[in-house]
Amino acid sequence: MEVQTELARRGYYNGPIDGVIGPGSQMAIREFQTAAGLSATGQIDDNLVSTLRAAELGAPAEDSYVEPPPEDSDSSVELAPPENSFVAPLPSPAPTAVPKQDSSPMASWVKGKEGQQVLSPFTGGVVDVSGFPPGAEVRCPYSGKIFVVPTKP
Repeated sequence: MEVQTELARRGYYNGPIDGVIGPGSQMAIREFQTAAGLSATGQIDDNLVSTLRAAELGAPAEDSYVEPPPEDSDSSVELAPPENSFVAPLPSPAPTAVPKQDSSPMASWVKGKEGQQVLSPFTGGVVDVSGFPPGAEVRCPYSGKIFVVPTKP
């Protein structure tokens, strides 16, 4: 777990710290080994452990002191991330398939109002379709869904 912890602290590993050296850990080990000039085996060995424990590759020495910026510095200046930092990109959400309907549902005429009013196939509400030709697609004012004006009886 020491190797995973150090690799995570240095930005090479972002998986669970559980002591299991799986593909994610092996990839992180190879990346670190490459950056440290070691042979990129993806395996834990003495060279890897001693290099991870060394302070030269970004681990601050216990007695090191970093000077804070002066108080009158411009706080609007954006600082670049450290050279050896790594930010894993977030995975893209999986695309969701929206089933395409072959055709919109057909409304039915209101008895005695043929050519003027139909019943919405979605809500059953009366919709005025005067001015729309038979076969036209109309948006239901109640549900917002599209239906087809029926042909005249």
